[in-house]
Amino acid sequence: MPSWSTMFPLVSSYLNIVIRPGHSVGSLLLLTFYNQAGMLSTSQIPVAILMATKNSVMGALAGRGYEKLNFLHRFAGRVIVLAANVHALGYIYQWTLDGSFIAHVSPSIAWGIAALVCVDILFFFSISIVREVLHHTFYISHVVSAIILMAATCRHIPVAIPYVLAAVGFYAFDLVVRLIRTRVASANLCTIPELSMVRIQVPGIDSGWHAGQHLRIKVLSPAMGWFGWAESHPFTIASASKNVDGEGLVLMCKKAGDWTNKLFDLAACAEFCEATGPGMNIRVVIDGPYGGHGHTIVSSFSGALLVSGGSGITYALSTVQELLRDAMMGSSRVRNVKLVWSVPDPTSIVPLLPMFIGMLERAQTTYTKLEISTFFTQAPTSEDIFDPFHRLPSGLSLSPGRPRISRILGYVVDLTCEAQKESGYRSSGVFVGTCGPLSLVEEVGSTVRTFPTAKAKTVGGIECHKEIFAW
Repeated sequence: MPSWSTMFPLVSSYLNIVIRPGHSVGSLLLLTFYNQAGMLSTSQIPVAILMATKNSVMGALAGRGYEKLNFLHRFAGRVIVLAANVHALGYIYQWTLDGSFIAHVSPSIAWGIAALVCVDILFFFSISIVREVLHHTFYISHVVSAIILMAATCRHIPVAIPYVLAAVGFYAFDLVVRLIRTRVASANLCTIPELSMVRIQVPGIDSGWHAGQHLRIKVLSPAMGWFGWAESHPFTIASASKNVDGEGLVLMCKKAGDWTNKLFDLAACAEFCEATGPGMNIRVVIDGPYGGHGHTIVSSFSGALLVSGGSGITYALSTVQELLRDAMMGSSRVRNVKLVWSVPDPTSIVPLLPMFIGMLERAQTTYTKLEISTFFTQAPTSEDIFDPFHRLPSGLSLSPGRPRISRILGYVVDLTCEAQKESGYRSSGVFVGTCGPLSLVEEVGSTVRTFPTAKAKTVGGIECHKEIFAW
């Protein structure tokens, strides 16, 4: 690999201009900037903490959940890492040239070195591949290193104390709000083997959230392991607030790791115990809700298209149920709703067939037209798996292959235009919501971006909301 001076000869020539013996333009720039770099790093500590909290003023004003603002947390963290290392290397470079490195070592400098080590630990364990493979190590190192970093920074330079206090204040506020929003409730667990999911129903909580929001839940059971009972995991809510079914809060947790595997085993074992009935009642700690559509009101649009893949159906279910609830109350402008669900195997659709049929029947009592299209991407191994689909109700379809998003979106736009002509009212736009694997979400977003502008204007525009499995 060529050196930087080879790749950027013009810049290198200017930086190598000698100002005085032993000092070039580049070295003087480093010696001039490294002191300010320390203050730059310190000033970003409260920003990084603020953008990492789940309840922040920034999120409330922007109408975005903490998971949508996490990129700002990562950016501020990278600024801290870069500036702190420039600050330290600048002093090391100067003291080494002067031959006075040992003479400058003092308690405050030792605290500064400790803070630098913590910063680099935070950076290393935040690398995506390390974070995904060693998530528990990432979490523990993040918490411990951040605490030591703030304490060491204050001991290194007292001027940093106001910045650290601001960061502590942001985090304390977040903890207080989370404590207020946290509830302990009794939940019923049952398995959905076809989807490799656990259905968690909390009948004691039937309001307090909006479609598209998620919760962080802890399962207080020794079966979750020594530390599993204390772990908090996020799941999208699969039911609507104040739903007419009266089933309360519903979560669907897909097997995706050690914790969810233990949860599935716990629910499966309980189903064989006659004393607990069809499911198992356990205590859960619920923190939230978070995220969602923010300031966007889905019921204010004229049409809606919801595209989901796999376990992303939870997002679509809560949104459709909320739209139908609002339609029954006469508080929704949506006239056409299209739900698209893509799964690998047709058998995955069977457990939700009763729910789909119930939503279609409920839609018939309102002015909202609902259509549900399901797709399977893997070739069936037997014709018997299609037995449950021989008599599908009107509005529910099953098709092989991947959904053609552009064609489906055009169909929804056409339906919205027809509804606009029939009603005589001006259309208020089409809402497109998607949740699932990254490839599906990106495809939906790309389709909305490339949709013909003139046709989109005829329905009042198209707005896209994306939920991705990995944040």
